[in-house]
Amino acid sequence: MFDQKDITKEWMRRLELWPPSPWETSSIESYRRKSTSPSHEQEVWLKCRNAKCVVWGDQWMHPACSSMMLDWIKSLSLQKPVWIVDRFDSKFSSLIQAYLDGKQSIAVFRNKASVHKPMWAQRDDFFALWTYIKTKKWKVHWIDAHQSHAKKNDLMACYVHQQKNQPVWVWTGALRISPLEQKKILIKCPTVWISLVDQTEVSKGHTLWRKNGENHFLYQGISPLYSLESIRLWQQHQLGFFPEDMRDHAQNIEHLIQDLFEDRRSSRSYQMYHVFSLRDLHMMEHQSQKLNFTSFLKKRILQGENLAIPEKKQMYLSSLGMGHLAEEIAHLWRIRTPHRGFYHTVIEECFGFMLSLHVDPHRDNPVLEMSEALPENLWTRAHAMGYHLGAKMFDVFANQSMKEKKHIKQCWNTSIPSEKQAKDIMDQLMKYL
Repeated sequence: MFDQKDITKEWMRRLELWPPSPWETSSIESYRRKSTSPSHEQEVWLKCRNAKCVVWGDQWMHPACSSMMLDWIKSLSLQKPVWIVDRFDSKFSSLIQAYLDGKQSIAVFRNKASVHKPMWAQRDDFFALWTYIKTKKWKVHWIDAHQSHAKKNDLMACYVHQQKNQPVWVWTGALRISPLEQKKILIKCPTVWISLVDQTEVSKGHTLWRKNGENHFLYQGISPLYSLESIRLWQQHQLGFFPEDMRDHAQNIEHLIQDLFEDRRSSRSYQMYHVFSLRDLHMMEHQSQKLNFTSFLKKRILQGENLAIPEKKQMYLSSLGMGHLAEEIAHLWRIRTPHRGFYHTVIEECFGFMLSLHVDPHRDNPVLEMSEALPENLWTRAHAMGYHLGAKMFDVFANQSMKEKKHIKQCWNTSIPSEKQAKDIMDQLMKYL
C-alpha cells in the first residue's frame, strides 16, 4: 500500500529534514486523517475578520494562495493592517518595496521579477495582490527568507508586538512555526492560522478545514509531499511546475520536441499520475495494481523518481521538476517497442536527459551510489551512461556547428527496432565525448 506517511518520512530523510518537528508531525497526521465533510468557509472568514493576527501559510508557491488571499482581504474590508512577510530574500523584497513606494511601474516590476524569480513572474495573481496592497498604502515589514528560523521568528514577534491597534497579517511557511514559537510570537493575541487549499478540492469550489491547537488553526489539507518537493526544487535550484498545470507544460514540451529536433511524429495521448494529493496517490496505486508493478513503483516513489511506461501510454510522477517531466515525455514520445536492451536504454536515457536540460539547464547530472554501479546492475549502468552522454549532447547541440546539430537530429529521428541499431547510434554519439 502507498502510505503517504512512509513516503513523507523517506523524503524528509533525503532532504535531511528528519526527524520532523512536532508541528510538522501534527500537520502530516491531520492531512492523513482529514474529514470528507467540508466545513463552511464563512466560519473561517468571520474568525479572520475578528482576529488580531492572521498567519497565512503560503507553502512556498501554491497558485491558489495569493489569489485566495486577495479575495479574502478585499471581502474582509480590513482597517489598514500591517503585513509581515518572510517569503523572499532581501533583494526580491527590495524589488517589491520599490514598486509599493511608486519608484517603478508595474511593467518594470514584472520585468525585473522575471529575471530574479521567473516562477513568480508568470503569476498574474501575485502582481494583483501587491497592486492591491499598494493601492491601500499598507505597511509591509520584510524578513529575509535566508535568515535562520530562530532569527525570523524573533523579528516576527517583535513586529507583531509593536502593533497596538492595527490588525496583523503574516505571510509565512505553514509547517515551520512550532507551538512554542506560536506562544512566543502571539501570546494573548487572538489568532487565526491558515494553511492551504486542498489540491483535490480546488476545482470543486470548497475546502476541508481542521482545527488544531489553542488558537484557531485552520488546516486546509495540502499534501506534505507537495511541500517537501517544493523544498527540494528550491534547494537544488531547479525549475518546477504546479500539479494542476502538468498537462499544459507537457504539451509545451511536445511542441519543443517538434521544433528542436524537427520531429514530425504526431503527439501521443497518454495518462499522467502523480503523488501530490491523496486522490491522485490512490489512483496511482490502483493503476499499478492492475498492471502488477506496485512494488517497483513504490520503490521509485520513495526515491522521488518518475516512471514512464510507453507501451501502456502512462506516466507516474514523484517530482514536480520541469526537467524530470521533459525526460519522461521524451521516453513516451520516442519509445515504441516494449522490450529494450542495454544499448537501447542508454540511447533513450541520453535523449531524455538531453531534452530535460533544454527545459531546465540547472538540472544536475544524477550521481549514482557506488553500490548501484556494480557490473551486474546493467539497468543502473545504462542510465549512468545515458545521463553522461545526454549532458554532452546538450553541450554539443548548444555550442557546435550546424553539422553536429543535424547529425544529432538525425539520430533522434532514427527508429531503433533492434539492439544492434541502438549500439550503432550509441557508437556514433560516443565520438562527441
